[in-house]
Amino acid sequence: EGDPLAKAVWSIADLSQTRPMTQLSTRERQIMMHLIDGRTSKEIAKILASDKEAIDLFLEFVKNSDDPEKKAKYLLVVAKIYYGNLRNFPQARKYALDAAALKEDWGDPYMLIGKLYASSGPLCGPGRGFDSQRVVWAAIDKFEYAKKIDPSVSAEANKLIKEYTQYMPTNGDLHMMNMHEGERYTVPCWINEVTRIRGVKGE
Repeated sequence: EGDPLAKAVWSIADLSQTRPMTQLSTRERQIMMHLIDGRTSKEIAKILASDKEAIDLFLEFVKNSDDPEKKAKYLLVVAKIYYGNLRNFPQARKYALDAAALKEDWGDPYMLIGKLYASSGPLCGPGRGFDSQRVVWAAIDKFEYAKKIDPSVSAEANKLIKEYTQYMPTNGDLHMMNMHEGERYTVPCWINEVTRIRGVKGE
């Protein structure tokens, strides 16, 4: 009596001709079920016992799908596997940018790229000092861009901007290197992005 569907009238029709479906393989269905169950890309990869296999299957989904939004989401999953599991930052950025190209005003891919850059201090320098600190400029640029195009990521972006601003070079360090706030600067290493020089007050 309390069931709102009790008096519903159901109509069933065969839509296979107007909406053709692509037959999924057994392994593809397994991954889809993991996604439906809410598992993360890392958890799925562990279950499959192979990051490479997971990547290949998600890219197969991209190849077979005609839905740009689904393709974008699958590509971002691939990017996250490269970042979180394989720690291959250039490949993670590549697939994040591929995802962003398929879905307008979507901040998530740029948030991921910002995190890639922010995590690159030990890759692009000794982990401390200017060579490692400059990656933060490029990271903050990406967080700023993400929230500009996609207000839904603003809270996380603002939190990360505040967190990583403290790791920028100090104004004193910039002065010693004859660098000036606002000047253009290309962050080298694998990042290779043009940014602006910024500093924080030293203690």
